[in-house]
Amino acid sequence: MARDAGLEELIREELGDRAGLSEKAMFGGWAYLLQGNLLLGAREGSLLVRLGKGRLGVGVAGYRADGDERTGDAWLGARRGGCLWR
Repeated sequence: MARDAGLEELIREELGDRAGLSEKAMFGGWAYLLQGNLLLGAREGSLLVRLGKGRLGVGVAGYRADGDERTGDAWLGARRGGCLWR
């Protein structure tokens, strides 16, 4: 998978210049970390967002978050034209 420069630019505009925010290549795309913890990831036409602990099953724009029941971390994954999890 290739990086998505347009999506990355939208993310940068939205996140702004926050203290502790960094970026690096990860998962075949580009990752955004806050204080060293993965916040979200982007690659060609798709986005993975960490919603945080205790948010399993939370609905966002009609989609349900999925995640790791052991840790309680919830993730929402979407791609242009559809969603990875419902």
